[in-house]
Amino acid sequence: MKSYILKFALLVIILFQTTCNPFSKKDIEGLWQLEEAKIDGIIRTYGAIFLQINADNSFAVSRVTGDFGGLYSLRSNKLEMNSNDQLWFNKSWKVNYFEDYLFLKGIEFGNKTTKLEFRKIDEIPDFQDFENKIVGNWQLYQTIKEGNIEKVFNTWFHIDGEGQYLIVDKNGLLEKGRVIINTRHKKVIFENDEMAWKAWFYGKELRLNHERLGIQYCLRKNEK
Repeated sequence: MKSYILKFALLVIILFQTTCNPFSKKDIEGLWQLEEAKIDGIIRTYGAIFLQINADNSFAVSRVTGDFGGLYSLRSNKLEMNSNDQLWFNKSWKVNYFEDYLFLKGIEFGNKTTKLEFRKIDEIPDFQDFENKIVGNWQLYQTIKEGNIEKVFNTWFHIDGEGQYLIVDKNGLLEKGRVIINTRHKKVIFENDEMAWKAWFYGKELRLNHERLGIQYCLRKNEK
């Protein structure tokens, strides 16, 4: 009985706070970085996503697949976003915030419950450290394709700070060209295949992943 009374009291307090402290545009204005995306209770990874909410009812999004803008309206705790986006930013959300965190909850296409958690930041972070970590000599020791692991021997990637790369094996040069390190979206693009590889670090090791091809490269840093 006491537990029921306590839950009821908490519900009354929440309703009272919501009624007495309605949202305003000023509460959600600013630059937000996605911290967590949970789809049907499962945490998903989408890379770096930034949301800029402006006072003039416009917003801008920067993410791996590109930058775009749109318009929004806010009524009570309902945020309506309109853009050409096919994922999150062209729909209605139940919005909440606490200190430096913004929470969006809604239903995606396919009736998937989606919860997005954003953290307020002052500016888009400096990703120079990411580029510095990519540059160097890497030994490709393993590939993973469709869950199948294949060991690789005597193959190295050389990426320099001038935007050039080499791939060599024990017989010599396999490939060379220009490399683009997209620090903002943590992508690596090799000139010859013109494909963007998602890059991240597993401890001191480098992972390069191409979702469409379903392949992942596993590389170790050669410190010599």
